[in-house]
Amino acid sequence: PPPAPDAPAPAPAPAPLPWWHPVVARWATDHGLTSYRLQATVKIGEDGQILAVGITDSTAPPEATQDLILRLRAAGPLPAGAPADILAFVPPREMMPVDDRAGVTTFEFASGDPALSTTLLQPEGPVGDPARDESAMFGAARDESAMFGGSGGPDSADPAPDAPGDRDSSVLGGDADATERMMSDALAGKETQVEIGGRLYLRGTSSWAEGSSWDSAGFSSPSLLDLYIDARPDDHVRAYADGRLTYDLSVLDGETDFSGEEIPQVQASLDEMWLKFDLKNRLFVTLGKQQLRWGTGRFWNPTDFLNPEPRDPLAVFDARLGVPLLKLHVPVESISANIYGVVDFKDVNSAEQVGGAIRAEIAAGPGEYAVSAAAKKDSPLRLGADASMALWVFDLRLEAAILHNLQTPYYEGEFDIDAILSDPASFSLPREIDRSEDWIPQVVAGLEIPIRYSDEDSLSLGAEYFYNGAGYEDASLYPYVLFQGAYKPLYFGKHYAAGYLFLAGPGSWNDTSFIVSTIANLSDKSLVTRFDVRSQLRSWISVDGSVSWYTGDQGEFSYGLEIPAVPGVPGLEAGISVPAQQWSFSGGAQVRF
Repeated sequence: PPPAPDAPAPAPAPAPLPWWHPVVARWATDHGLTSYRLQATVKIGEDGQILAVGITDSTAPPEATQDLILRLRAAGPLPAGAPADILAFVPPREMMPVDDRAGVTTFEFASGDPALSTTLLQPEGPVGDPARDESAMFGAARDESAMFGGSGGPDSADPAPDAPGDRDSSVLGGDADATERMMSDALAGKETQVEIGGRLYLRGTSSWAEGSSWDSAGFSSPSLLDLYIDARPDDHVRAYADGRLTYDLSVLDGETDFSGEEIPQVQASLDEMWLKFDLKNRLFVTLGKQQLRWGTGRFWNPTDFLNPEPRDPLAVFDARLGVPLLKLHVPVESISANIYGVVDFKDVNSAEQVGGAIRAEIAAGPGEYAVSAAAKKDSPLRLGADASMALWVFDLRLEAAILHNLQTPYYEGEFDIDAILSDPASFSLPREIDRSEDWIPQVVAGLEIPIRYSDEDSLSLGAEYFYNGAGYEDASLYPYVLFQGAYKPLYFGKHYAAGYLFLAGPGSWNDTSFIVSTIANLSDKSLVTRFDVRSQLRSWISVDGSVSWYTGDQGEFSYGLEIPAVPGVPGLEAGISVPAQQWSFSGGAQVRF
């Protein structure tokens, strides 16, 4: 029977997310991207198979953008517009097939805004069908500034784009040739050019220690400029170089660090410089200084064997410099697998110092799995495995490494500064332990759950635990380990835990992300909690700000050092007082060009 006249209308069913949304969302999580914008063109065949992918505009790093292309290529077959949860990494075909009856979809995707998209052509019918209803393809009037990053908008000083009618005719054209020309420009235009660009990141940080006044807070400004050149003579060769210039206006001439070394105000370094090519589309070679990260953990990556320094999980982006490597990549498409062989040239001046690593990845069922190993002279043998998978409503991440022949110094005993100063003759210093014959485990387990609270918005909750067999049970040896130069941030304790809440583009704040993170050293009961805000102001510029609070017992994240004056001892005549850090603030502005 018909509903009563006063009965409320049924709530409309929420529109399904575009098919590319879970692909891009997963990609952003894996690369730690919280603020990004990209424009992609995808060619879809009549059967729903992804035929070709091109990224025409992206604020993400080049390697992350290349990874997204691979993931989008692996998304088919699927019907246009259908949701798909793509978790598998599948190697791409270098020569993509061409289908005259393929459709073209162009979408723009920004952090926290899954609905920002426009469909140019769908694959239900032949390309260039004059009878196709334009309103079905484009909907109502389009906002060109929202699609293409600001040109022609009411607040823009840029020239307005071509009129929609002119643009539509150049794209549709009434025949398939016009569409093929558009696809050629979108997919191959940048592949045959030399691209020059970079990133300018201006930032400042300030910290307050316990018991200090606000006007005595420390300040630093570690800003940087990255400049890159990316040359692609053809589809099989690519050359890339990225230089970095760092500048800290807070460093005074002649200023030294804790060890007495002079701190440079301006410093130039080479981040990446590599050449990539393939041999008959079967073996892909990358030679030179390059970025490479292994592992699935968000906060800890014990299987990231080839980077000499651990990643800062709270940083706006991974600022570590590249590593000189020879990487050989063999994709095995029949089983959705990748095999990597790596020759490590880090700190090498003779043949015996060359290291090596291997890694095998495979996508199976709802997840990705990998095993890896690395060895080098005067370095431990490292064996590892990692996995990421969907488990019910959770995204599960596992990572484990075993170290053998560990050369890093490890100390046992007591280190009581007061006891040393009161009776130096009777006090014994901590002793160094030889662990070269031990097998030392490191294990990471994490999970994340997405929670959708409206038709277009969701948040992510996650937690991670890290067991570090190479760490210390408490903070009593902290000053001694620090003086010996053996301290490694986030790998000092034996037990760690972390949690986070990620809110991307809530409500009308489509270009803003909010992150709350807490990292706890469970061994010494110290922790740091940080609140981040990151916003994409326009296509080219983003800003960020953060507040960190350090609390808990005397430990890694909240450590103060007091050494009373010792007459006659150089450096200790006036004593040493280092109060524990309690607050820190940071802010920055980043422009990509």
